Amino acid sequence: NHSTERRATAKPGVKPGGKKMASAKTVSGVFRTQLTDLMATLRKTEPHYVKCIKPNNQKEPGGFANTRVITQLRYSGLLEVVRIRQEGYPVRIGFEEFHSSFSDLVKGADIPLPGTEGASIERTLEACTKIMAFLPTGEAQLGKNNVFLRASGLDKLHAVLKDYYSILATRIQSP
Repeated sequence: NHSTERRATAKPGVKPGGKKMASAKTVSGVFRTQLTDLMATLRKTEPHYVKCIKPNNQKEPGGFANTRVITQLRYSGLLEVVRIRQEGYPVRIGFEEFHSSFSDLVKGADIPLPGTEGASIERTLEACTKIMAFLPTGEAQLGKNNVFLRASGLDKLHAVLKDYYSILATRIQSP
């Protein structure tokens, strides 16, 4: 009689003697813990993905089936990713790196290079804006920390820099 009263008033998870029972791990609890650990690991890393494309159905070297490769690229979504990247600003370069890379284009502007005396973020942004003036409208934009360029914009800047160096070389070589 006395033991039935004790059982009726006992709390769940507590033995009649007042000791707690070990909680059993549930499948959902284990899954939740594993998922939390996985998400923590993913946040710590910078994942890079490699797409494997089979060049032919024979699995032999030297053979290349254009239709097989194009089909794989289309179904894997890679062609769509390339198209989207080309429409946007796929090239992202930090302000200081952009200024250092193309500083020769603004030599006469008297803007100090990053890391030198008199350099500041304002001066670096001024240099980036002057460098971007070599590009057609819409080829580049300033972000909070980076200069965003279309792929063609980066190619055009390299071409302008190459032309500038050619002119300098010609001046040095001419008597």
